[in-house]
Formats: sequence, structure tokens, C-alpha cells
Amino acid sequence: YGQDLKVVQELFLQYRDSPPVAWNLPPIAGALTWCRGLVERIKIPMVKLEQLDRTILEREEAKEVTKVYATIIASLQEYE
Repeated sequence: YGQDLKVVQELFLQYRDSPPVAWNLPPIAGALTWCRGLVERIKIPMVKLEQLDRTILEREEAKEVTKVYATIIASLQEYE
């Protein structure tokens, strides 16, 4: 999951100025759809991760993943 977060972050940084937009969407709506797709891609696994036992979330790796997730979500919400 940590690797997927990095991929999403790289995709966002690479395409935020000219996101891939479906041919049938206006530019603004297409950019929002792309951005929300990235949010959904990282949000669903995070919700599942949060439902696990607390001891898992207290591990150092889980704390780092949570921190990266929060940073990416903040960037994506600012973009919207």
C-alpha cells in the first residue's frame, strides 16, 4: 500500500497541470474526475487498514504510511 501511495503521489505531481481527461468531459470536470479517482484509489485501502487491529497501526511502517496518506489527501483536496 505504501508503494501505491508513492505511485499516486508521482501521478499527481506529473499530471496536475494537465491531467488526463476523458474526451467527453469539459476540462475542469475532467480534472476533478481524475483527482477524485486518485483520492478513491488511496482512500479505500486506508479505510480497510484503519479497521484492522490498533497494534498494526502503531507500527512504524503504518505510521509512515498514515503520514504520507494525509499529505497526499491534503494536496488532492487543495487541487479540487
